[in-house]
Amino acid sequence: NEDVLESCMGSCIVRTMKGIRRSEVYIARDLAIPRYVLVRTPLKKVDRAPSGVDCGRCPLCIANRKCLGCPATKYYREPS
Repeated sequence: NEDVLESCMGSCIVRTMKGIRRSEVYIARDLAIPRYVLVRTPLKKVDRAPSGVDCGRCPLCIANRKCLGCPATKYYREPS
């Protein structure tokens, strides 16, 4: 989803991290998926994402609805 990609590249994730002054993003069309992937499913929905982002205060997630939110948070919306 282009909106999720835009939110990850924009202010919500990368550019607001402490110490980040410049970032570059490379988009790959084909993914190399390993045979086994460790998936850690959250036991309960939390307010703040594991990355430290507060999706409840993020304008891309709440107001513009461009981001689906982090699956670990109570703000996550399933893709439509």
